[in-house]
Amino acid sequence: MPDPSQFTIDGATYHVGPLPPRRALKLGNRVMRVTGPGLVALIASANGAASLSDLDVSALGAVLHTVFAELTPEEQDAIMAELLATVQVVNGDRLVPVLPIFDAHFAGRLPAALELMWEALKLNYSSFGPALAGLGAKAGAKSNSRGSTTSSLNGQSGAS
Repeated sequence: MPDPSQFTIDGATYHVGPLPPRRALKLGNRVMRVTGPGLVALIASANGAASLSDLDVSALGAVLHTVFAELTPEEQDAIMAELLATVQVVNGDRLVPVLPIFDAHFAGRLPAALELMWEALKLNYSSFGPALAGLGAKAGAKSNSRGSTTSSLNGQSGAS
Protein backbone atom coordinates (compact mmCIF):
# COMPACT_ATOMS: atom_id res chain seq x y z
CA MET A 1 0.00 0.00 0.00
CA PRO A 2 1.34 3.48 -0.83
CA ASP A 3 2.77 5.72 1.85
CA PRO A 4 0.40 8.27 3.40
CA SER A 5 0.25 11.76 1.97
CA GLN A 6 0.96 14.68 4.26
CA PHE A 7 -1.18 17.83 4.39
CA THR A 8 -1.00 20.93 6.56
CA ILE A 9 -4.41 22.48 7.15
CA ASP A 10 -5.01 25.41 9.47
CA GLY A 11 -1.67 24.85 11.21
CA ALA A 12 -2.11 21.11 11.85
CA THR A 13 -0.24 18.41 9.93
CA TYR A 14 -2.15 15.31 8.85
CA HIS A 15 -1.00 12.00 7.41
CA VAL A 16 -3.73 10.64 5.14
CA GLY A 17 -3.38 7.04 4.11
CA PRO A 18 -5.31 5.49 1.25
CA LEU A 19 -8.18 3.22 2.20
CA PRO A 20 -7.72 -0.49 1.46
CA PRO A 21 -9.22 -1.24 -1.99
CA ARG A 22 -12.38 -3.06 -0.81
CA ARG A 23 -13.17 -0.34 1.74
CA ALA A 24 -12.51 2.36 -0.88
CA LEU A 25 -14.85 0.70 -3.37
CA LYS A 26 -17.56 0.23 -0.75
CA LEU A 27 -17.25 3.86 0.37
CA GLY A 28 -17.21 5.01 -3.24
CA ASN A 29 -20.52 3.22 -3.76
CA ARG A 30 -22.03 5.04 -0.78
CA VAL A 31 -20.74 8.41 -1.95
CA MET A 32 -21.99 7.86 -5.51
CA ARG A 33 -25.41 6.75 -4.26
CA VAL A 34 -25.72 10.10 -2.52
CA THR A 35 -24.02 12.34 -5.09
CA GLY A 36 -24.55 10.42 -8.33
CA PRO A 37 -28.00 11.76 -9.31
CA GLY A 38 -26.86 15.32 -8.59
CA LEU A 39 -23.64 14.85 -10.56
CA VAL A 40 -25.57 13.50 -13.54
CA ALA A 41 -27.86 16.54 -13.42
CA LEU A 42 -24.86 18.83 -13.14
CA ILE A 43 -23.09 17.20 -16.09
CA ALA A 44 -26.27 17.36 -18.15
CA SER A 45 -26.61 21.09 -17.42
CA ALA A 46 -22.95 21.91 -18.11
CA ASN A 47 -23.57 23.20 -21.67
CA GLY A 48 -19.83 23.57 -22.24
CA ALA A 49 -19.19 25.41 -18.97
CA ALA A 50 -15.47 25.80 -18.42
CA SER A 51 -15.66 26.29 -14.65
CA LEU A 52 -18.04 25.95 -11.73
CA SER A 53 -18.79 29.68 -11.87
CA ASP A 54 -20.06 29.23 -15.44
CA LEU A 55 -22.76 26.75 -14.39
CA ASP A 56 -26.42 27.63 -14.20
CA VAL A 57 -27.25 28.53 -10.58
CA SER A 58 -30.58 26.69 -10.77
CA ALA A 59 -28.70 23.52 -11.79
CA LEU A 60 -26.42 23.89 -8.78
CA GLY A 61 -29.46 24.34 -6.56
CA ALA A 62 -31.03 21.18 -7.97
CA VAL A 63 -27.80 19.27 -7.33
CA LEU A 64 -27.62 20.46 -3.73
CA HIS A 65 -31.28 19.62 -3.20
CA THR A 66 -30.71 16.09 -4.53
CA VAL A 67 -27.60 15.52 -2.42
CA PHE A 68 -29.18 16.75 0.80
CA ALA A 69 -32.36 14.76 0.14
CA GLU A 70 -30.22 11.59 0.06
CA LEU A 71 -27.54 12.50 2.60
CA THR A 72 -28.93 12.02 6.09
CA PRO A 73 -26.85 13.24 9.04
CA GLU A 74 -26.19 9.61 9.98
CA GLU A 75 -25.03 8.73 6.45
CA GLN A 76 -22.81 11.84 6.33
CA ASP A 77 -21.23 10.89 9.65
CA ALA A 78 -20.67 7.28 8.55
CA ILE A 79 -19.08 8.40 5.27
CA MET A 80 -16.85 10.88 7.11
CA ALA A 81 -15.78 8.26 9.67
CA GLU A 82 -14.86 5.78 6.94
CA LEU A 83 -13.08 8.43 4.89
CA LEU A 84 -11.01 9.62 7.86
CA ALA A 85 -10.31 6.13 9.24
CA THR A 86 -6.71 6.22 7.99
CA VAL A 87 -5.99 9.84 8.96
CA GLN A 88 -3.53 10.70 11.71
CA VAL A 89 -2.61 14.12 13.04
CA VAL A 90 0.78 15.17 14.35
CA ASN A 91 0.44 15.75 18.11
CA GLY A 92 3.77 16.81 19.57
CA ASP A 93 6.28 14.16 18.54
CA ARG A 94 3.78 11.42 17.64
CA LEU A 95 0.96 10.62 15.24
CA VAL A 96 -2.54 10.25 16.70
CA PRO A 97 -5.63 8.92 14.88
CA VAL A 98 -7.87 11.91 14.21
CA LEU A 99 -11.26 10.22 14.69
CA PRO A 100 -11.04 9.61 18.47
CA ILE A 101 -10.14 13.29 19.03
CA PHE A 102 -12.28 14.71 16.20
CA ASP A 103 -14.65 16.86 18.29
CA ALA A 104 -11.92 18.40 20.44
CA HIS A 105 -9.47 18.80 17.54
CA PHE A 106 -11.94 20.51 15.20
CA ALA A 107 -13.84 22.59 17.79
CA GLY A 108 -14.24 26.00 16.18
CA ARG A 109 -12.43 24.74 13.05
CA LEU A 110 -15.16 23.15 10.90
CA PRO A 111 -13.70 24.49 7.63
CA ALA A 112 -10.48 22.61 8.46
CA ALA A 113 -12.49 19.40 8.96
CA LEU A 114 -14.16 19.87 5.57
CA GLU A 115 -10.81 20.57 3.91
CA LEU A 116 -9.35 17.41 5.45
CA MET A 117 -12.29 15.35 4.17
CA TRP A 118 -11.79 16.88 0.71
CA GLU A 119 -8.08 15.94 0.74
CA ALA A 120 -8.95 12.37 1.79
CA LEU A 121 -11.54 12.16 -1.01
CA LYS A 122 -9.03 13.43 -3.57
CA LEU A 123 -6.37 11.01 -2.37
CA ASN A 124 -8.67 8.00 -2.60
CA TYR A 125 -10.71 8.86 -5.69
CA SER A 126 -8.81 11.28 -7.96
CA SER A 127 -7.95 8.42 -10.31
CA PHE A 128 -11.68 8.07 -11.04
CA GLY A 129 -11.76 11.59 -12.54
CA PRO A 130 -10.70 10.69 -16.09
CA ALA A 131 -13.17 7.78 -16.15
CA LEU A 132 -16.03 9.99 -14.95
CA ALA A 133 -15.11 12.72 -17.44
CA GLY A 134 -15.17 10.12 -20.21
CA LEU A 135 -18.62 8.96 -19.12
CA GLY A 136 -19.82 12.56 -19.07
CA ALA A 137 -18.48 13.14 -22.58
CA LYS A 138 -20.24 9.99 -23.80
CA ALA A 139 -23.49 11.10 -22.16
CA GLY A 140 -23.15 14.49 -23.87
CA ALA A 141 -22.50 12.82 -27.21
CA LYS A 142 -25.60 10.63 -26.86
CA SER A 143 -27.62 13.71 -25.98
CA ASN A 144 -26.26 15.47 -29.10
CA SER A 145 -27.04 12.54 -31.34
CA ARG A 146 -30.72 12.83 -30.36
CA GLY A 147 -30.85 16.35 -31.79
CA SER A 148 -29.98 18.25 -28.62
CA THR A 149 -27.86 21.37 -28.81
CA THR A 150 -26.07 20.52 -25.56
CA SER A 151 -22.30 20.26 -25.93
CA SER A 152 -20.12 17.73 -24.14
CA LEU A 153 -17.87 18.55 -21.19
CA ASN A 154 -14.81 19.06 -23.35
CA GLY A 155 -16.49 21.89 -25.21
CA GLN A 156 -17.00 20.00 -28.46
CA SER A 157 -20.46 19.29 -29.78
CA GLY A 158 -21.68 16.46 -31.94
CA ALA A 159 -21.70 12.70 -31.66
CA SER A 160 -18.47 10.76 -31.40
